[in-house]
This record gives sequence, C-alpha cells and structure tokens, in this order.
Amino acid sequence: MTEHEGIRVSISLSRKVNLGNYESADAFISLSDVPVGVTEEEVEDALDTGRLVWERMKPRLIAQARALREDGRNA
Repeated sequence: MTEHEGIRVSISLSRKVNLGNYESADAFISLSDVPVGVTEEEVEDALDTGRLVWERMKPRLIAQARALREDGRNA
C-alpha cells in the first residue's frame, strides 16, 4: 500500500450569478471521491460525464418545476 493509497478528495464550487431585475441564479459543480494522483485527463473525463448526465436530467427537472408551478396556480 502506498502512502496516498485510499486517500480521496472531494471539491465543490458555487457561484451566485446576478441576472438583473433583483433575480439571481446559483451555479454549482462538485467532484467527489477523486483519488490522489488522478490525471488531468481523468478529471476531464469525469467532468464530461457529469455534463452528459446533466444534459439528460435537465429536461426532467424543468418539466417537474413546470408541473409544480402549474399545480400551485391551480390550487
């Protein structure tokens, strides 16, 4: 077992973006359980995978938010 074997790193970053007209949005990205010694290419692959998953999840999230808004208006 090497000195760093088994050590994992997690990092989360967020930023609040001012959209004007008293509106803002939060941008957030996180990588978890990254092993020590990972290469830049491996990190890029992980980020690309996250981007792919986000693109598949985004339409469902939008649809759920839309349905909640409609349910709230019809209550």
